[in-house]
Parts: sequence; C-alpha cells; structure tokens
Amino acid sequence: MSVPQIFNTQRIKAHRQALARQNRFKPSLHQYAGGEIADRVRALDRTFPKALEIGAGSASLKNTRAGECIGDLFACDIASAIAAQASKHKAFAANQEALPLKQKQLDLITSILNLHHVNDLPGALLQCRRALRSKGIFLAVMFGEGTLEEMRASLHEAELLAGREPQPRIAPFADLPTLGNLLARAGFLHAIADIERLTLRYESLADLIDNLRTMGETGVLAAPGTPLSRTVMRHAEDIYRQRFPHNEGGIRASFPLAYLIGHAPDENH
Repeated sequence: MSVPQIFNTQRIKAHRQALARQNRFKPSLHQYAGGEIADRVRALDRTFPKALEIGAGSASLKNTRAGECIGDLFACDIASAIAAQASKHKAFAANQEALPLKQKQLDLITSILNLHHVNDLPGALLQCRRALRSKGIFLAVMFGEGTLEEMRASLHEAELLAGREPQPRIAPFADLPTLGNLLARAGFLHAIADIERLTLRYESLADLIDNLRTMGETGVLAAPGTPLSRTVMRHAEDIYRQRFPHNEGGIRASFPLAYLIGHAPDENH
C-alpha cells in the first residue's frame, strides 16, 4: 500500500540546505529540545558506545554533558550542511524514511524535531528499532498536536473573510495516544510519550513566520496551496492579535513538544 505524500521532502531538503549554507539556519527550538533530550540521555545512567542523532544540527549531544556517556556519535539530517554542524567527520545526509542503517548496529538513536515531517512515520520508527542493538534506546522529540493552532485558526478565518476557500497552511501533527501506539507497533518496549506545552511570544504574525522560516519549518506540505495575498495576511494579523494576544504584548504561539522513548527488546529474554 502506497504511503500518502503529505510532505515535500525535496523542498524541505533544499530549504534546510540553503539556510545552512547561508548561515541563516536558526534552530532556536531545536537547541532547547536538544537540551531536554540530553538531560534524558544522562538520566538513563548508561553508556552508549555507538549512537546516532537525527536532525540535531548545532544542538548536538556532543556539545552537552550527555556527550560524556556516548562513544562514537554519528549525525544525520536530510540536508548534509546541517548534519555537518553536529559532526564534521561523522555526518551524512539521508531521508529519515530511508536511513542507510544496518540492523543491530547502534545503542542509542535520538531525533530532534524532524519526525513531524515524515510521510511514513511507522516505517521510520521501525527502521530505528531494527537498527538498535539489544536493549538499545530510542529518544525523540517532535512537534505534537496543537502546534501553531493559533496561526492555523487565524489564517483559516482570514481566508474566509477575504472570500477565499481556506487551504491547508499548517502541517498536521500527531497526538500522544497515536505516537505511543506507533512506538509499540514498531516493536519498542516500555514505550512512553509525554508532552511539554511551550507558549512563545512574538511581536507579530510576520515575526512568527520569519522564525519558522529560519527553522526550516515553512513550505513543507506537498500541496502548499496558493500564495497568501496581502489582504489575507492583513486580516490574519488583525484576527491573531484580537483572538490570541500574549499577556506581555504581541501574540502567542503554541509549540507542544512530544517526547518519545522506546527500548529495543532484550535478546536474552
């Protein structure tokens, strides 16, 4: 059965590659989420002789205290220039839906804010589980259900107000029960999914969009729709400010971070 192509992986790759080469890749949320993953790695109180991080960029575990418990650390991203930010010598580019991994070769796999762009998420999780050795650990963080819900609602209402048929503008995001079930389906044991709800402040809708662009989070949909007109953007700005103000001024934007952990089966049991 063919997998629905919700995301345009070639466009995502080109965008991220261009941002990195122009030194415009500003993964602020990636760095925060990477720090949280590093803390969780350290809390496991284990050593990991061979590890892979997917999508970390400058938020590499090697730059944190978690690096003390990791031996060989390889970095991967759909854009080679971003992978190289994490590891100059052990980096490679690959689509996370087709990772060039052998079975049972890694002790730890982490993924930093990139699985929400995967068309075949069950397949990607299965690949990761198969690449882990006995009792290996998979740790990931991805944007969860409710991400950018304010922006989604404002653009939808603005297009209606402008007399246009609303089009999909924001990517779909999975909820926690779905993510937990997908981990279990992939064969992970003791699978846990929990969420941290971040609310960030922005001066304007344009400011928010610019931040998303420098994180490589724009233009990801396979069918992104027609460009937004100035009229729609003006309506959306007004609607956003009226309906979703931040208590310190400007507007608020929701970024629920879903953290996933799964254990590869112990071959001795």
